[in-house]
Formats: sequence, C-alpha cells, structure tokens
Amino acid sequence: MSLPDTAVLSSKAPDEIVAVSFDFSRLADSIDSVVSVAVTVHKGTDASPAAMILNTPIISGTVVSQLIQGGLDAVFYKVRAVIAIGQQRYALSAILPVRAD
Repeated sequence: MSLPDTAVLSSKAPDEIVAVSFDFSRLADSIDSVVSVAVTVHKGTDASPAAMILNTPIISGTVVSQLIQGGLDAVFYKVRAVIAIGQQRYALSAILPVRAD
C-alpha cells in the first residue's frame, strides 16, 4: 500500500548534498527496516541516477531520511523509499528537481 500523492520537493543544485525524508506515520506506527531507497530519472536524461545515493538511510521513528548528492541540471529525479514491517512492504516517492542556479 502506498499513499497516492507524490510530493514535489524543493530543487537542489548539482553541488549540494541534501537529506530527503519520507514520513511513513500515515502508513505505520513503526518501521522494522528499510528495504531500499532508489533514485531514478522522472524527466530528463542521466545515465547514472543511482550514484546520487550517499551512505545508508537513517530511520527515526516512522521517518526514513536519505542523503542525496549530485544530479544533473534540469533533470527531475524520482526518489523512492520502501520499508518493511513484518512481511508487509510500504513505499513513498518524491520528485526532486535539480537546477544549477
């Protein structure tokens, strides 16, 4: 089960490192583990969007935070976090625009 709305985050510059956080409190009371956090291209072209993931995600209560680095100017990325609670899986996504200002 996922929430239907995909958030559009504030844009980041290619040289910035930002934390992207996903609040799963509407789906769960606690998180057992993070199955994955992935970055894919939503709009534009980038041959290696997975390289934007920096370190491992952090769980704080029902919030998963992931550091995101790099990216190419004028590309919109989809960041998707998948968590596990027992045998169940839940996912949230957000769109992250990258703009060189």
